[in-house]
Amino acid sequence: MKLPKATPNNQLSGIKVLIFALFSLCLLSSCTLSDILEGGSNSQISREDKIAMGLKEALKVGIEKTTDSLHQVNGYLGRKAIALILPDDVQKIFGYCKSLNTNPLLSSFLVKPLLKLEDSLLISLNRAAELAAPRSLPIFSDAIRSLTINDVMGIFRGDSVAATRHFQNETSSQLITVYTPLIDSALARVSAVGIWEKFSTQYNSLVEEYNAIPLALRQELGKPPTLTTNLSTYTTKKAMDGLFYMVGQQEALIRKDPVARVTDILKEVFGELDKTE
Repeated sequence: MKLPKATPNNQLSGIKVLIFALFSLCLLSSCTLSDILEGGSNSQISREDKIAMGLKEALKVGIEKTTDSLHQVNGYLGRKAIALILPDDVQKIFGYCKSLNTNPLLSSFLVKPLLKLEDSLLISLNRAAELAAPRSLPIFSDAIRSLTINDVMGIFRGDSVAATRHFQNETSSQLITVYTPLIDSALARVSAVGIWEKFSTQYNSLVEEYNAIPLALRQELGKPPTLTTNLSTYTTKKAMDGLFYMVGQQEALIRKDPVARVTDILKEVFGELDKTE
């Protein structure tokens, strides 16, 4: 059986049917005719997925560069913005001991040994943070993967550290729970725990000596500050603050500088932001 030859009228009718079908498909899929003729738009969901990949990649790159940088000697201590300082109550204690030490008549045999611990305690806290930094990578990587599409789209067009800030706000409490044992181990390895115990013991002895002297002299010396800091809690929080600060710096750099976009997905996603600025 021979098929009828296509005539101009038949061809025109076929084109009309095709156009109608394409138009109907556009209405159903919320895309344009050009999208379909060019092979499909990949839809808004695909774009969101790509943005999510880009932001997670930015955080991943930021964490990797940060942990590697902070793991170096003076990775914390050499950076004024993130270096761990002594807790407020400890600073007050050393200030109090220095005031006692200025007067030989009031200087206790416990004061000078206490003052000698100041630098070693400060350095050991920073060394613990530096030692623990790379061990945080899998913890933070898991948290990055848990970011949802809604999280991502809410921060995509945010400020230069929007992703880092969201990540910090939403995950800090869980991360602290997991990161604390790593810091505890690091504190022990760099002798910070031993220095802290020596400091606490000597200071408690100084307070006992203070309480044993006559009231008039106590009033002259002033009341010793109270030691309340938990070394593990304090060091963990400060170490994480430094991590997040440095990750934020990396995120800002990736958003701003094309050279910092070291993967294809970063170039594509953040290149889109460049076009809208």
